[in-house]
Amino acid sequence: MQSRTGVSASTWNTIITRESNWNSTVKNSTSGAYGLFQNMHISSGSVEDQVNAAVSLYNAQGMAAWAL
Repeated sequence: MQSRTGVSASTWNTIITRESNWNSTVKNSTSGAYGLFQNMHISSGSVEDQVNAAVSLYNAQGMAAWAL
């Protein structure tokens, strides 16, 4: 993530820990958000798919995609 977004690995670690506690298959029963990054634009997929979706989301919205 750091090499693809320029955002520090520690920041991504904080986001993933907060969003999914590093559980790549967790799904939010209320919002439908899925995976490590709790992305609402995917509903399944490998870790690689989740990373690609998160990079795409970051490119579209920046860090605002994970704002509280």
